[in-house]
Amino acid sequence: MKFVKIKNCLHSMVFVMFVFFCISYTGLSVSFADSLLSEESSNIINKELIIQADDWIYFPCTSDNNRLYKMKTNGSNSIKLSNDKVDSMTIFNDWIYYTSDGNIYRIKKDGKIRTVIYNERNVIPRNVIIKYDKIFFQDDEYGLFQMNLEGKELKNIISIDTICSWTVINHVIYYSVAEDYDYDGNVIKAAIYKIKLEGYGDTLKIGKKSRITDDGGNYINIVTFNDGQDRLYYRNASDKGRLYMIKADGSGKIKLTNHAVSNVTVGGFWVYYSNKSDNSKLYRISIVGTVNTKLINAYMKYIYVFSNNIYYISDSNSKKAEKLYRIKTDLSERKEII
Repeated sequence: MKFVKIKNCLHSMVFVMFVFFCISYTGLSVSFADSLLSEESSNIINKELIIQADDWIYFPCTSDNNRLYKMKTNGSNSIKLSNDKVDSMTIFNDWIYYTSDGNIYRIKKDGKIRTVIYNERNVIPRNVIIKYDKIFFQDDEYGLFQMNLEGKELKNIISIDTICSWTVINHVIYYSVAEDYDYDGNVIKAAIYKIKLEGYGDTLKIGKKSRITDDGGNYINIVTFNDGQDRLYYRNASDKGRLYMIKADGSGKIKLTNHAVSNVTVGGFWVYYSNKSDNSKLYRISIVGTVNTKLINAYMKYIYVFSNNIYYISDSNSKKAEKLYRIKTDLSERKEII
């Protein structure tokens, strides 16, 4: 099946009914999901703390002051890679790039050749992403920056101090900006923007900026459908934190659930989230807003989905200490990692 752009409400209704039929009678087959989603789809969010690569997972160990570890996906062979406390990280080729104490470090995936590539104190990086041979990161005062893979040629590309959420995919930067707050500090006016990028590495240039929606978006996830369009899944702060989807051109906005959500992440055909309306328990809903289900009856702090594995940090043990868990997307083999 090739996904075709929906042009009106009738087509949309037919499509949703068809998706529900497929979910009900085929068990949501991988082939169906693959036909709907482009291979360029991504669930990159703006604070990576757990990454699965090949047969390993990389993570900050909660029982060791968030120092950098790796472990086999089966839970064996735990190895400490660094004594640095990790705030966010990403993997590029054979290197792990991570932020710690306002610096950016680079270390081999085997724990060797650790290097500080950025330690300037006037700009404090967090939430690092690598795309198109450039490092992107956010500073809480000055907005979004880019630099080369050696930590040089720093450039302020979006100079706004109220960025709530952002990500980079398909040569586009997507980001949300808080514009006004109520007396309790809650966002009441905001907007989501996109900026096109051109080129790679030394030729990378900032292109045209456009406004997608006036919604206050947090936890922005981008999914590329086979019609060639990116779709944004986000927590709408302008609607009491409800889960929404919108096309990157600003059309087709849909409220997916009336739950107040956080920790939103897209994995395959599903949107996973903490349901704040149910004490932040783990839920998921299909990317078209059908089949909404509670998965785990425990408080969720972070949620990450890779292939058929869900990783989450929770205080679900009896001592209320945060632990890292893994469970299969079919809800089998739940295991405490560390």
